[in-house]
Amino acid sequence: MQLDVPTLMIAGAFVALMSAALLLFAWYQLRETAAALWWAGADFVLACAIVLMALGSGVDNPLIFTAGLTLLCASAALTWAGARSFDGDAISPFILGLGASIWIAAHGLPASFLNPATFALLNAGITLSYYAVAALSIKRGKGEALRARFPLVVLLTMHALTLLIAVPATLTMSLKPNQPPPVLSWFGVIHFETLVFAIGTAIFLIIMMKERNERRLLETSHTDVLTGMANRRGFFLGADRILERCYRDDAPVAVVVFDLDRFKAVNDDFGHATGDQVLKIFAEVCGRMLRPSDVVGRIGGEEFAAILPGSGLEAGCAMGERVRKAFADAGATIGDSRINCTVSGGVAASTSLDDIHALLQQADSGLYRAKSLGRNRIERSPASSRSNATANVIRIA
Repeated sequence: MQLDVPTLMIAGAFVALMSAALLLFAWYQLRETAAALWWAGADFVLACAIVLMALGSGVDNPLIFTAGLTLLCASAALTWAGARSFDGDAISPFILGLGASIWIAAHGLPASFLNPATFALLNAGITLSYYAVAALSIKRGKGEALRARFPLVVLLTMHALTLLIAVPATLTMSLKPNQPPPVLSWFGVIHFETLVFAIGTAIFLIIMMKERNERRLLETSHTDVLTGMANRRGFFLGADRILERCYRDDAPVAVVVFDLDRFKAVNDDFGHATGDQVLKIFAEVCGRMLRPSDVVGRIGGEEFAAILPGSGLEAGCAMGERVRKAFADAGATIGDSRINCTVSGGVAASTSLDDIHALLQQADSGLYRAKSLGRNRIERSPASSRSNATANVIRIA
């Protein structure tokens, strides 16, 4: 097969169609990603546009060729919608149909405006605007760092720049009658770049979808379904990272272990639904009282733990006390029932090379002391208290 512009157009239509099929299959696997449907629609419309433009130029029918250019605007708009959809942004129907509407309305302009240069520039301006805004939407991405974003942004930007540069350049070319343009021309550049764009955007969008799905699965495996905070596995992973950083920087670190008081009685007297609500309330209180740098997790049925980087024993006790008081207020009444939920806690702190298990064991000793002294209180670990006292003597000396 001879490599010329009509051949490139046929290849471009085929690649766009296959890209649409690939994206449809990806959407079938990951149904929550509607962006794949929008992008598949864009590639399908792009394939139809290329076929109509090739057919229109082959039979010298301006009406068919113009219909292809109209679909080209629609394809760019659908690509923009796909980029918006990926990050959950709203899609305006007005903006979605604006480009094609402007293009169609332009054909009602006075005869003095009806020339090939005007229409070529208008079509290029409409399509590159959609692709440029789509690139910005993918780049912004609401702070979700996915590695495939960058190459997808590059492809969208490259496609917009190709339209910006190549379309006006084609207007200066002189073509022989009844002969297709040479492949080594701006016509060829446009259609070759379209091949790369169609398959490249499909591949990198699918990679982004896979990245997001894997990240969500990882987050789910580290998250407690009921409370939304870290589960036992997630807590230990986060705690290990914090301990490593604190020991490297010679910074103090505190651990607080919480246990809801008489939680079994809450379940027995008010039902498990109320018990679940109590757990959610405690998680919400921790979210309000603790710092973003702290890691808190549900490590047992009604047992929670928090690790506080940069905090010593006294700071850990103060933080535990704030959580205790806030929970006593928030858990006093649930619905029409007077629950009077409270929590006890134990605190340990260290600047030595204790691992998280050793710190939790020390904090547990403070928790047992709080329970034995009547509950609804925060107590220091005896081992941490001795260590803290020794450290104070050394600093004074």
